Amino acid sequence: LKRCPPDASPPLADPSLPQSMADDAALAAGELSAADAEIEEMQKKVQEMEEEAEKLKKLTETVEEEAADGIDREEVDKRSVYVGNVDYGSTPEELQEHFKSCGQQINRITILVDKFSGNPKGFAYIEFADEQSVQNSLLLNGSLFRGRQLKVIQKRTNVPGFIKGKGKGKGKKSFAQIMKHKFQIMLSGDYKDYGEEEDNILKQAYLVGQLNARFHLRGQYYEYDFKNMSQKNLGSGKARTIRPPYGMTQPKDPLLPPGVIIVVKVPESPGPSMEIGDPNNPGHKITVAIPPGAQPG
Repeated sequence: LKRCPPDASPPLADPSLPQSMADDAALAAGELSAADAEIEEMQKKVQEMEEEAEKLKKLTETVEEEAADGIDREEVDKRSVYVGNVDYGSTPEELQEHFKSCGQQINRITILVDKFSGNPKGFAYIEFADEQSVQNSLLLNGSLFRGRQLKVIQKRTNVPGFIKGKGKGKGKKSFAQIMKHKFQIMLSGDYKDYGEEEDNILKQAYLVGQLNARFHLRGQYYEYDFKNMSQKNLGSGKARTIRPPYGMTQPKDPLLPPGVIIVVKVPESPGPSMEIGDPNNPGHKITVAIPPGAQPG
């Protein structure tokens, strides 16, 4: 007898298996395939995010290494801006596209990230090839980027002695030392000190926590916005960027309600109070309390 070869034809479907069950099995197999594809796509996105975070972390480390190597940061900072309120998912390429109209060349875009988590901090630095590009970029202050309003200001160089130092209290300037420095205004691409009269007015309003100030000087009316750090000439409409003395900060909440501020001079051998002319009622006097320990002047 000859042995018959095994039947190579595909197995016949089990006639006992209902058609509905066969359809369900095919549907389940399709759903599993779709789920696998979705998981694979999610894994790719996670990997891309991790690679981007690592890239940003390396950029941050590069900036810190340059500072340690003694690179002239002051010169670089004159060609750089700080960009705040940056969306956490932003990339350097997207920021470059947003700021490309400001100048012919952008040397570097650094999105700062947390050293330990690698997560973006929500702000960035942009270094341009020239200082004119910086002035152009300041016009984008308040512009929308990824649905968020950007804050664009000139990058400030850390002044040695203001923040450096180890241990509690070391390396910090006293309030008196900070007060020796003046408010500054951006003129012709560089910050210049205000005159003594304007500086005193701005410090008074800033240090009591007011969001803005107005005053009339040399025949001009000026308005100051401390939130956006800007000066506006109400007559011409021209706006300029300003900044407070380094290390000077506003109180969290206003110390005085909005309104007219009067500055008085504490007399020699002051008592608990003093009388001054009432600015709202000429010819009348008002009593002003003198804080305990107030020094003459």
